[in-house]
Amino acid sequence: MLNLSLMKTDIKISVIIVNYNVEYFLAQCLTSVLKANEALSKIYPKAATEIFVVDNNSVDGSIRMLKKEFPSVKLIQNKENVGFAKANNQAYKFASGKYILALNPDTLIEENTFIRALNFMEENTGIGAMGPKLINGKGIFLKESKRALPTPWVAFYKIFGLSNLFPKSKKAGKYHLSFLPDNQTNDVDVLAGAFMFLRKSVIDKTGFFDERFFMYGEDIDLSYRILLAGYRVVYFPEITVIHYKGESTKKASFNYVYVFYKAMKIFAEKHFSKKNAFLYTSLINLAIYFRAFLSFIYRVIKSVLLPFYDFIIIYSSFFLSMQFWAWYKWNTSAYYPLDFTIYFLSFYSLIILVTLWFKNNYRMIFHLKNMLSGIFTGGIMLLSLYALFSESLRYSRAILLLGTFLSFGLIPLGRYLLTLLPGHKFRYYTQLQVRAIIAGEHQSIEKTMRILASRLPNVKVVAYISEKNFSEKVAGNLNNIKEIIQIYQAHEIIFCLGDYKAGEIIHTIFSLNNKALEFKIFTDGFSAVIGSNSVYADAEFVSVQNNSFTKFSYRFQKRLFDIIFALLLLLLYPILAIFMERGKFMRNICAVLAGKQTWVASEIDVFSANDFSRTPVVDVRPDVFLEDEVNGNHYFGYSKRYSFIKDLFNILKAVKKLGTKI
Repeated sequence: MLNLSLMKTDIKISVIIVNYNVEYFLAQCLTSVLKANEALSKIYPKAATEIFVVDNNSVDGSIRMLKKEFPSVKLIQNKENVGFAKANNQAYKFASGKYILALNPDTLIEENTFIRALNFMEENTGIGAMGPKLINGKGIFLKESKRALPTPWVAFYKIFGLSNLFPKSKKAGKYHLSFLPDNQTNDVDVLAGAFMFLRKSVIDKTGFFDERFFMYGEDIDLSYRILLAGYRVVYFPEITVIHYKGESTKKASFNYVYVFYKAMKIFAEKHFSKKNAFLYTSLINLAIYFRAFLSFIYRVIKSVLLPFYDFIIIYSSFFLSMQFWAWYKWNTSAYYPLDFTIYFLSFYSLIILVTLWFKNNYRMIFHLKNMLSGIFTGGIMLLSLYALFSESLRYSRAILLLGTFLSFGLIPLGRYLLTLLPGHKFRYYTQLQVRAIIAGEHQSIEKTMRILASRLPNVKVVAYISEKNFSEKVAGNLNNIKEIIQIYQAHEIIFCLGDYKAGEIIHTIFSLNNKALEFKIFTDGFSAVIGSNSVYADAEFVSVQNNSFTKFSYRFQKRLFDIIFALLLLLLYPILAIFMERGKFMRNICAVLAGKQTWVASEIDVFSANDFSRTPVVDVRPDVFLEDEVNGNHYFGYSKRYSFIKDLFNILKAVKKLGTKI
C-alpha cells in the first residue's frame, strides 16, 4: 500500500502509471522515467519527481518486480481491475507535484523529456495540458497524438473512412488534424492518454479522469473539460515518445472500434445537446454493427480463402490426371462421364483438403513435412474408400494415384507462389530466419544473444553496431546505421538501453521510419527484449496480445456459429438421433440457443474479462464439450487464432459427444 510518509513538498512532477499485466514494458518505462528524472535534477537540483504506479490486480509478476527493482515508486495495489480512469484518480488524490504526467506503461520517454516539458509549461502559463509526438515501435507517427473534438460531423468523416481518403482537407481530415504538420507545435482539442502532461492547478478545478470511462475516451473528455475551463491544450512535437501498443493494426481492430465508440457514446451524452447526442449515438450504433458485419464477412472469407486455393490446385491435379489417363488408356479426353468429372473429382479433392486441415496446414507458416503428410494420408484414405465403392463407381484407381502424386508437387509449388506475393505474410518454415543487428556494447550484446538463443532460435545476428570496436562483427556505429542495414539486409534491429540513451534510440527509430524493419529494445537488469507486440525474457515468453475472445468480432463470430449450428442440428435431429448419444442432445441445443453454453471451448473460461454484457453476444460458458487439443499449451493457439472452421472440425471429431454433458 501507499506510504504517505514518503510525500515531499518540493515536487515538480507527479508521474502516474496504471499497470495491468505488462511487467517488462513497465520495467522499461520506469527505467526511462528515472533517467529523465536524473537529467532533470542536474538542471534543476531543487526539482523532484514522484512516481506512482497503480496496479489493477496484475498476475504476471509486476508487483514482485516493482518492489525489488523500483522501491522508490509509490505503489497502489488494487484487488480488481478498476479501469484506467479510476486507477489514475486513486494516485491523483496523493499527488503533490505542480504538474501531473499521466503515462502509459507501454511507453519509452527520452532523457530530456521532463526538462523540455517543464520549460515549455513554465514559459506558457495559459496551457492546461500538453502532449508529445507519439510514434509506434516501428518509428511511425501515431495520428492520435493530435485530434479535434469528435463532434457529429467530425465523427461522420472518421467513421466512414473519409478522413483517410482526404487527410489534408480541413473538414474531412479534422479528426486527427492531419492537415496540420506533424512537427509543428499547435493548439489542438484532444491529446492521447498515453502521455498527458497536465498543470495540477487546472486539474484541481476541472477534475481528473471521469470514471464513467472504463477504457478509452477519458482523455477526450479531460481535454475538452480543460478547454471549457479556458485553458489551452497543446501538441508539442519537440518531445517524442514511443508508444508500443499504438500499432495501426490494433487501432484498426474491431475490438478497439467497439470499445472506443462505446466511450464516445458516453462522451456525447455528457457534453452534447439531446438532439446532437441522439444523432451521434445513432451514427455510432450504425457504425458498430456495420463494422461487426464487415469484420465477420472478412474473417469468413479469410478462413476459407486458402483452403479454396488448395481445392482448386488439388482438383486440377485430379482433372489433369484424368485427362492424361483417358488419352493414354483410351486415346480420347472425353472417355469419363461429366458426373465423374464434377462430383467424384470434387469428392477426391475434399478428402485431401480435410486431411491437410487435420495436419495443421492452414496457417500463415507452412511446414513442408505437414503438407506432404496430409496429402499422403488423403491418398491412403481415398484408396481405402475406393475399395468400398460399388463396381460401377470404380472408374480408375490410376487417376487416384496420379492425382495424389501430382498434388505432392503442385500444392507445395502453389504455396511457394503465395510467398512471392507483395505484402504477404505467408512463409515456409525454412524461410523464417530473421537477420538481426544488435546495437550496444559487449556485455549487453552477450546477454541479448543468450535470450535470442533460448527464445528465438530462428534469429541470426549478422552484425553489431557499437561505439567501440571490440569484435569483427562490429560493422559501425549509429551514424552509419542505414548503410549497415542495407549491406547486411537486416530484418530487425535490437537496441541495448543503457549503452544508448532512450533519446538516441527513439530518434534513430523515428529517422529510419522503415515499415519493413522490426525494432526491439534490450533492457539491462531485466533480461528482456521488448518489441511492439511481445516480450522475450530469459526464462519465459510473455505475450502481450489478448486472446481472440476478448475481442468483440471473434465473440460475435463464435456466437453466430453456435446459433447456426444449433439450428442445423435441430433440423437434422431425426437422422442424428440414430447413431449418437441422445441423453442431453435437445437440452444442449436449447442451452446454446439461449446463450448459456457454447459448442467448443477449453477448460479455461475464455469469455471472461471485458464487459460486453450489453452487446448482442452473450457470455457463453465452455461446458458442452471440451477440445482435448485446446487444453494446456494448445489452448493458447485456439484462443489467439480462433476461427469458426476450428469449431466445425472439432465438432465433427466429437459429434457423438454433442448429446452428453461434460
